Amino acid sequence: MGIKELKDVVMLDGEIINVGKMENMPEGALIEKQEMEYTTQNGWRKVKSLNEQKVDKINELKIDCQTAIFQGFTVEMNGESFYFGFNELDQMNFTQQLILIVSGDQSKISWKTNKGVKVFTTSDFMNVIDAGKNHKLLQQSKYWSLEQQVVNAKTIIEVDAIVW
Repeated sequence: MGIKELKDVVMLDGEIINVGKMENMPEGALIEKQEMEYTTQNGWRKVKSLNEQKVDKINELKIDCQTAIFQGFTVEMNGESFYFGFNELDQMNFTQQLILIVSGDQSKISWKTNKGVKVFTTSDFMNVIDAGKNHKLLQQSKYWSLEQQVVNAKTIIEVDAIVW
């Protein structure tokens, strides 16, 4: 935490353009008193309300969740460990393959893994799809839990303490 002070800030069109009074103020600029915080890392910044901090934290956690999902997952199969990518394109490809399987296609499935392109039976690939679903649900469940902690937080310090 930095130093918090009530400061004169120069506002133009609802945006802070300067902390402290300034010479030659632009036309339409106003001086307001606002609670500001100074840190050596960021300089002067407007102190956000608890609700603003909560919104920022929830958005940060959404990105963290998406990143964790996109990192992919590993499946143990027949004594081997295979890594599967799971970004947006990968998820679309999994969905397309699942549609083919559900519509009756029992062909062997070639799929790129960390060990190159491997061929899977329909049954084995359904296990991979299930592992992908579980991976995604685990990340989403973590997000939902952390999101609820943010909602329940009573102070900015509590909000800041919540990390992925």
